[in-house]
Amino acid sequence: MRKTSILILPIALILISLVFSCVKFDIFSIEKNTGQENENVFFNTLDYPHEEGKILVGYSDYNAVLKLAKELGARVVNVDHVLKFAVLSVRQKLEGVYAKLKELPMDGICYVEPSYVRTVPIILENKTPLPSAEGTDFELKIYEDEQRYLWPLRVTEIRKAWNLGFDGTGVTVAILDTGVDGTHPDLKQNVVRGYNAITGLEIEIATDSSIGGSHGTHVAGTIAAIRDGKGIVGIAPNAKIMPVVIFGSWYAGDDKVAGAIRWAVENGAKVLNNSWGGMGYSMTLKRAIDYALEKDVVVVAAAGNSSSYQSSMYPANYPGVIQVGAVENGEPPFTTSFSNRSPLISVGAPGKLVLSTMPMRGSTGYESSSLYSSENGGYYGFMSGTSMATPHVSGMAALLLQKFPDAKPWQIRKLIENGAWDIDFPGCDEHSGYGLLSTRSVELGLPENGAANIMVKVKVNGKLITGAAVSLIGKNGTRYPRRYFALTDAGIAKFLGVDTGEYRVIISNHERWFERDINVEGDLQIDVEL
Repeated sequence: MRKTSILILPIALILISLVFSCVKFDIFSIEKNTGQENENVFFNTLDYPHEEGKILVGYSDYNAVLKLAKELGARVVNVDHVLKFAVLSVRQKLEGVYAKLKELPMDGICYVEPSYVRTVPIILENKTPLPSAEGTDFELKIYEDEQRYLWPLRVTEIRKAWNLGFDGTGVTVAILDTGVDGTHPDLKQNVVRGYNAITGLEIEIATDSSIGGSHGTHVAGTIAAIRDGKGIVGIAPNAKIMPVVIFGSWYAGDDKVAGAIRWAVENGAKVLNNSWGGMGYSMTLKRAIDYALEKDVVVVAAAGNSSSYQSSMYPANYPGVIQVGAVENGEPPFTTSFSNRSPLISVGAPGKLVLSTMPMRGSTGYESSSLYSSENGGYYGFMSGTSMATPHVSGMAALLLQKFPDAKPWQIRKLIENGAWDIDFPGCDEHSGYGLLSTRSVELGLPENGAANIMVKVKVNGKLITGAAVSLIGKNGTRYPRRYFALTDAGIAKFLGVDTGEYRVIISNHERWFERDINVEGDLQIDVEL
């Protein structure tokens, strides 16, 4: 790794005023420092939806967590010694907890934050191309009816990949979601052992785990429904599905999600499908995502469905994540009106009126509006959303990992981007990224360059600090430059597998500010004294 050391003195206040008058800080830094008196500990914002009654504490010394809990009269309900965070149950409102913590010595503590709320972004369709009455029989044959019902297979030209021998064999995709009905005839052959992050219990092979509803089962079918000429077929019909339950109700907290990610990574998943998201940059969730990326696990996430331009939906906007927008059928296909726009979208994928598997009658997540197929006795339904687009990309990642089993996550991302069909606006744009997902990616060779790991170390008064905001703003001369954001954690902001090229680096902490242009050609470390 090439190392660049930069040392600057604190900037004069008048200069800071001039800088702020030229650059709107909020464009790049979506989290504001709460102004804590203990400058060595970062208190993450309470401005986004979060769970009351608990705080997440990142630590370097676990004994410090025990002391903190005692001072607060709190209870340590969970601890992850790999990701180094603990969950404390507290009785008072978090505003009051923060106020008390800022008065305490907190050596050995890196950050304190709420457990932000993550949800499944789904667009419910009032109209579908098929009758929706319970018990309706219909003939759905992938060869005869593909043009009408399985349009994603047509526009991605996925059969070309299958004809080349790539069907996801040997690759496990973890679906962090509401659970999967592993008894479905299109799925049971591919569903492996999973995990329920809510109960902490494992899920047996090919069983029903759809405790949070039908969403995860629908996602699973898009990824790996078997190819048998009946029902539907997934993008990677021979990949394995690892159900990981994070939603038992309408939301999931970051502590459960982080633990679920680690379990999936440590139990053989090579791709993580995240058809969910929420507002708020979580330090805990960032640690989990980085853990996956550093273990060479591909992370795919939905951009969201609020019809907005956003850079604060997570995990989609963490560096290194493949962010997916939703595309609808057309001549040519185009980004849906509900799909969020972002400078970090990699590609768009089919996300409007997607037909896939639904939980079986008698399963926990069964819905009476599901469509029954007499071909195989399975249940199906149409859904729309970036949630539906994301598993198409996860399935493609499985095909690519079958071809290149030792590929790094950034190489899989590059293959997906380089193989996409350009839609919407010429070149990479904030609607569909590099374009529509395409099987052309499978025909490409593995890229050897084009991405880098950037580590930014930030010190104040000689001490590494947590919570400094670091932005990398692309300067490639295009209309839609890449823009990455991370907070320092124990003094280091990690940007894993980001694009090479020219960037403006902006670092801030309280009234301290640093800004400089850099050229990233390979792995890079930047040391900054604010």
